[in-house]
Amino acid sequence: MRSDNTDGYLRLSKLHFDLGEADESLNTIRECLKLDPDHKPCFSHYKKVKKLAANVKAMNEFATENQFKECAEKARAALKQETENMNMIHVIKSKLCHCLTKGGDASEAITVCSEALKIYPEDVNVLCDRADAHLNNENYDEALNDFKRAAQLDEHSTRAEEGIKRTQKLEKQSKKRDYYKILGVPRNANKKEISKAYR
Repeated sequence: MRSDNTDGYLRLSKLHFDLGEADESLNTIRECLKLDPDHKPCFSHYKKVKKLAANVKAMNEFATENQFKECAEKARAALKQETENMNMIHVIKSKLCHCLTKGGDASEAITVCSEALKIYPEDVNVLCDRADAHLNNENYDEALNDFKRAAQLDEHSTRAEEGIKRTQKLEKQSKKRDYYKILGVPRNANKKEISKAYR
């Protein structure tokens, strides 16, 4: 690409954006503006991408730092900004699905994961996240179906294989008498809490 090709940078930036790559799109459009700060189409695209890229970057950082509530907030903000580009929406909903699952909001996670899977049905990570959300709701059949589908799509997915084993183990345990549930205490309750509930 010629160094003075602002239209080329604009097209490349839009291509990155269409692929759901907000950060790369932002970096490329900045190159266009370095060449011509007054280039109206580049500046217009820059304004659109800048805020979205900031939310997507923050969303990913919060997810990496296990701050799932903050991750979900940034993902929701990003979804409000982008309503047309399905690849970008999939990237954002996939991360929102992950953060909601890890954050313990299983019902909303299942909904968001399902929306992401409507866009790209073969996303193994989203299938595994939705399966984990089903497990959090003790929906063992749905969890097992999602883990098995993920394992079919990626036969090398250790997460899917471990998920299948974990689901089968939890389902087997659920059929036994659960004294914690009978007493109304969490599984991590201490001896004092169990004794108090027993009375």
